Amino acid sequence: MSLEETVNERVSYLKERIDPNNRPVENLTFKLQIDVLHNADRERVALLILQKKQLENAITIRESDACIDK
Repeated sequence: MSLEETVNERVSYLKERIDPNNRPVENLTFKLQIDVLHNADRERVALLILQKKQLENAITIRESDACIDK
């Protein structure tokens, strides 16, 4: 699933959660989350996700190497 699809899915979910029976602060929170998702720099987010995955892979490799060296 692409970042764009993930964001769109999350926005749809948040829109579904907005309900007149909710407390106003709950609906405001959902709306703020939607605004943040719409205004996020998607290229920057994609880069951060890639960097996190690379870091996780490096840690896994380092742990694997440490087990082999024992």
